[in-house]
Amino acid sequence: MQEKIIEVDNSTKLRKEVISNNYKTLKFGNQIWMTENLCVRTPTGWYLYGNKKNEPINVYEYGYLYEREAAILAGKCFEGWRLPTKEDWQELHYYFAENNNVNFVNELNEVDDLVYKQIKKGGNSGFNPLFSGYRLPNGRFDELDIGFYFWSSSIVEKTGECYFYCKSKGKHTNFDVALSDYCFSVRLVCNCK
Repeated sequence: MQEKIIEVDNSTKLRKEVISNNYKTLKFGNQIWMTENLCVRTPTGWYLYGNKKNEPINVYEYGYLYEREAAILAGKCFEGWRLPTKEDWQELHYYFAENNNVNFVNELNEVDDLVYKQIKKGGNSGFNPLFSGYRLPNGRFDELDIGFYFWSSSIVEKTGECYFYCKSKGKHTNFDVALSDYCFSVRLVCNCK
């Protein structure tokens, strides 16, 4: 698994095959998604859950937690891959709803429950997000094995950067906003051609 840890900087460009050779991926609708959390070291802004020295204790299972700018940089390094937008995450929702004959507008609670059941670790989608928690700007880590949080490249005007999350206790998925120095996991997406 160590080959997944790749050091990058602002000038790094890696071929598309680096993702498919080093990370599991699946096609959902018209998109290909990573089904593992990213493990790319940027110059700054990456952390390991609960590990102040950034020693690779949890990295092989959970990947790194990234500040938003580091997440964007890591995503730009892979040709053809990118940090998903809020619309990409919504398309993933729609994909699971449509493939299960659920009316997205009229049955929103059912859709949330359905999406959660499919994308959770051990669900039937293969997306398998791990409840890798997050890191607060003050350095405190929280919610390991309770929730997963993924950066989006979308910005909600005047409120902050958008992210996609799920907590195991609520058993649903949703979006929210956070300041860019929060640290969340990263999954990249690629549009099919």
